[in-house]
Amino acid sequence: MPFRPALIPTLFVAVGLVILVNLGMWQLRRHHAAGALRDEVHARLYGDPATNADLSDGADSLGWRKAVLTGTYTDDGPFLVAGRFEFGNPGFDVLQVLDTGDHRVLVNRGWIPSEGWQDTLAAIRTDGDVQVEGLLVALTGNADIRPLPASDGHPERWPQETSSVGGCTTGVVGPPYAAIAAQVPGLVPVLVVVGPELTRGQLKARAPLPVGGYVAEPKRIGHLEYAVQWFLIALTLLGTWVYAGVRRARRLAATGT
Repeated sequence: MPFRPALIPTLFVAVGLVILVNLGMWQLRRHHAAGALRDEVHARLYGDPATNADLSDGADSLGWRKAVLTGTYTDDGPFLVAGRFEFGNPGFDVLQVLDTGDHRVLVNRGWIPSEGWQDTLAAIRTDGDVQVEGLLVALTGNADIRPLPASDGHPERWPQETSSVGGCTTGVVGPPYAAIAAQVPGLVPVLVVVGPELTRGQLKARAPLPVGGYVAEPKRIGHLEYAVQWFLIALTLLGTWVYAGVRRARRLAATGT
């Protein structure tokens, strides 16, 4: 089969193939890394729950572990996180500090509605020893967020962390857990998200307050699909180059060049 590709298109295709293949390999590496992380998270989720003694371990080894902790809630807070909705209603996440004797840890007890928040907080007040079951999450985010002051019947509340460009808010980044933790010295750098079990996204019951439960499933990103796309684009480019080279060879042969 005659084949005479042109020089400039050949150089363009060579550079393009190098770029496209490297993009595909990069996505394959990310796919394997994400799979390893999912396996690690799964092992932590369904391994032995962390106890009070395990809080001495580093945050890296505590994240994504279930926990069964005992202690008493301190007088720090409660801290209310604004911008949370459940069942279409606005409300707050209630965060309190649990003292286990040797350690103190921040606990997200769940969601309460903003309407009647005073009565709800009074009703869920817990004195004495408690047992807390939940999921341990490493504290990340901006520690410089400040709470909104109490006004017009609203309590002091902590806003969600947002991103901005040119002074304009572009979206919500995440909860202000790190900023709240910075107000309480000596905390273990993990958050306990209270929940009766791993819910995997099922609807939560409306009662009792606070509404607990958590979804413990690492986010899946289609790195493998992206890799296949890059390789298919590379294959298409290569096929187009071959086809163009064959046509050019036939055209040159027909003209006697």
